[in-house]
Amino acid sequence: MDTASGEDQFQHIFIAALDLSGEARDAFLDKVCRKQPDLREEIEEILATLDPTELTGSKEKRALDIFGFCLDLDREARAMYLAKVAERCAEVREKVDKLLTSHGEAADAEFIEASPMADPEQVPSTGLKANDVVGPYRVIHEIGRGGMGAVYMATRKDEEFEQEVALKILPYAMATQDLISRFNNERQIMANLSHPNIATLLDGGATDDGLPYFVMEYVDGVPIHDYCDFQKLTIAARLRLFRKVCSAVHFAHQNLVVHRDLKPGNILVTAAGEPKLLDFGIAKILRPGSHEPVTLTESGVRPMTPEYASPEQVRGEIVTTESDIYALGLLLYELLSGHRAHRFGNRTEEDVQRVVCDDYPPRPSVVFWERFQIERARGTVVLTPESISEKRRTDPRRMERQLRGDLDNMIMKAITKDPDLRYASAEQFSLDIVNYLSGHPVLARGHSPLYLMQRFWERHQFAMMTTFIMVVMVLLFVVTALVQHRETLAQRRAAEMQRAKAHFVGEFFSDLFAVPQVGGPAGEIPANLITDRAMRRIQEFYPDNPAVQAAVMHTVGSVCLNLGAENQAESIITEALALRREQGEARDVAESLRVLAGIHARRRHFDKAECLLLEARSLTEAEDDQIAALMDGQVLQDLAEVYDGQGRHDLAEPMLWRALAVFHNQDQRDPERVSRILYALISHYQELEKWSHEEVLLKWALEEQIQAGSDEYLVHTFARVAEKLRREGEHARADYFLQCAFDLSRETYGAQHRLARNLEQALREFDETGVAEPEPNDSPLVQ
Repeated sequence: MDTASGEDQFQHIFIAALDLSGEARDAFLDKVCRKQPDLREEIEEILATLDPTELTGSKEKRALDIFGFCLDLDREARAMYLAKVAERCAEVREKVDKLLTSHGEAADAEFIEASPMADPEQVPSTGLKANDVVGPYRVIHEIGRGGMGAVYMATRKDEEFEQEVALKILPYAMATQDLISRFNNERQIMANLSHPNIATLLDGGATDDGLPYFVMEYVDGVPIHDYCDFQKLTIAARLRLFRKVCSAVHFAHQNLVVHRDLKPGNILVTAAGEPKLLDFGIAKILRPGSHEPVTLTESGVRPMTPEYASPEQVRGEIVTTESDIYALGLLLYELLSGHRAHRFGNRTEEDVQRVVCDDYPPRPSVVFWERFQIERARGTVVLTPESISEKRRTDPRRMERQLRGDLDNMIMKAITKDPDLRYASAEQFSLDIVNYLSGHPVLARGHSPLYLMQRFWERHQFAMMTTFIMVVMVLLFVVTALVQHRETLAQRRAAEMQRAKAHFVGEFFSDLFAVPQVGGPAGEIPANLITDRAMRRIQEFYPDNPAVQAAVMHTVGSVCLNLGAENQAESIITEALALRREQGEARDVAESLRVLAGIHARRRHFDKAECLLLEARSLTEAEDDQIAALMDGQVLQDLAEVYDGQGRHDLAEPMLWRALAVFHNQDQRDPERVSRILYALISHYQELEKWSHEEVLLKWALEEQIQAGSDEYLVHTFARVAEKLRREGEHARADYFLQCAFDLSRETYGAQHRLARNLEQALREFDETGVAEPEPNDSPLVQ
């Protein structure tokens, strides 16, 4: 079946409606325009100008209106329309003819002479009108014309059954032997093709005058590109619809038929969404087992539609199935991008051949961004990225991403100039579309490892993301469980160690004091006795637990150090350190290093102390927990004292501030430790006679020490405050803080302690001056 575009349909329905009037016209329009109300409205608007009442009044105005409508009509429709105008008012007709003549398009202008296959508008009329009879069929109206005759909508005239059909007949003027042979060839092709997406041949025969005709199912549909736009089909939906067209074309190829005129107007889509392939008028039959077509063309004529023709067709070469693959590529180009790959207009045959055979169109993802203006019978249409993407239910950026890559390459492979590089068959083209829709690699892109990985990821993105999330969750669970298990073991080990130390210390010292002492003042126990007895008991209590041995030895060494037995303390701490190194617990090793460094610092062996503390620092920095951070703060404070002892005050100051930051910023802040570091900072600055920070640090130290209840350091801070006030000439306030320091020292250390006696001596010197005691709140430091 030949069909025309939506514009051709408009022309033919209009011509049929011209011969009708009144209720007959209304019934006809109701039937043929029931799904196209806009089309009916346009036709009735033009027909309304033939109303006699409309032709009265200003003839110039009516002539201008009719002239405007004439420009939208083809030659035949215009001639018939003007004939009706002349019947009603010859004067208006004359005015319209003058306007058309001046416009260069007079209604009686001659057709340009050319092959009857070149332009469907040049196909002669068959002379059939509505209600004419052809065989058992009654003509309703003309549907369209093409290079192989005219097509009418018809119905059977007998009573057996009623069925709307499409009747195709060859006009008298075209009834040459060659065209009759070609017409019968099309009928034979249609008879051999039975496929859901190919229009079905129902009947055939000849008129009483010997003109051949055949009858096909009437396809009530619209061209495929219009259907896709009307329905606003997405890219994926258009691809699925296109696959049905590929199926029909592949079926024809399997039956040795090359269509040779695949274009949107030859593929109608029904209301049910099924495409129907039409018009096998210029199709070729291939010899079985060969791709060489049987020669059926007349000399000098190459029947084709240039915008959808392959290079082989344009050059007049032998046409095979590869030409249909090329046309399918051009069709998909238009369905997806919204633009035709080629637009020729009034170009010469040489221009057409150069463009089709040599020039490649822009890729669909590129041409999509172009703005293009199209002149149609019913107005101007402007193609824009926004309008095109809106008809595909997307936006321009997203649509470009969809076209770029696989779809670009698939289309460009189908329309390559070399037939051997195109898809081998319509089925292969269709299968590549399946690959694209399912996320598999497409044949047109090759199989590079990077591309294969990309498609695998896109195809399994949800599953891979889900798997990845599950793996991460499992890993997090395992890591969390391991960390918690480690913390639990550490806490259990620490608790066991504390119990062991407490038990050992209790038992050891009970036993120690129960033994009669030899030598020395009563109540005093020699340090060597403590260490010797401790080492023996440790071996007895924990022979197979070196970790507990090391912890207990460290505790005993600390006791000895507090008793002033530095030598014994050094010996036992060194042994504990050796055991802890074997156990590999960084915090325990750092703890013993710190105590050992303190012993050397007391002896003013600052270089040895520095080495030990730097080693301890390297261990605490490597650990990432709160306990290690606290240990690191203690090491920093110890290093500052060592640097001060070495006279390297520039290194001591930043160490103290860093230590202060550690203890001050902890979640469980230690006010006592903060107060100690503040006192160390005060002493550091007073040693260097730097007084700028003194008042702030003294206030801060008093607050922290009072909060912590750190009487030991509070005594020293009161004394420091007194020194500051005395230096500033505030003797009364200085005397007050000195008295506070003395009273607190007696409570803390006892009246006979060296610090208490020194403070008492300082107070006597103040009393000799006779200065009165101030009120406590008078001091700005207290405030």
